[in-house]
Amino acid sequence: MTVKDEHVIVYDLFDRMAHIIQDLNKISGYVEGGWRLANSLQSMLGKVYRYEGHTVSELSKIYDIDLKNTTRYVNDLERRGLLYKEKAGRQKILKLTEEGHALHKLLSDDKAVLLDKIIDQVGRQELESAVETLDTIARQTHAFYEDIKV
Repeated sequence: MTVKDEHVIVYDLFDRMAHIIQDLNKISGYVEGGWRLANSLQSMLGKVYRYEGHTVSELSKIYDIDLKNTTRYVNDLERRGLLYKEKAGRQKILKLTEEGHALHKLLSDDKAVLLDKIIDQVGRQELESAVETLDTIARQTHAFYEDIKV
């Protein structure tokens, strides 16, 4: 069986995305203040920051993340004292602690340098197009998985 040229392009894209994630995880180990927070937890901290006052299940739906994983990440951040759950009626909404806000600011400031370089080099329109492309790939990949899983 020969590999189609188009398949090579998609595989190369997947490989590059994996390398980006690996590098982001490496960068996560160099946060000021001695924090050792995995990229997945940094990402969830940012999600809670952006959607503070929402519930775990709402975050899970907004970002299309498995509820079990969302809960695990949130509980880990709570154990570390970076967020807490506040009772609001029958729901528990997520709030960052002062330490959570401070760490998010530190992470955002650090990563802003990288993001600005990416935006300057790639351009906003190209990035928006890339997001649309990756959304399409993500939907197709997820649909294929749903079709084949047992």
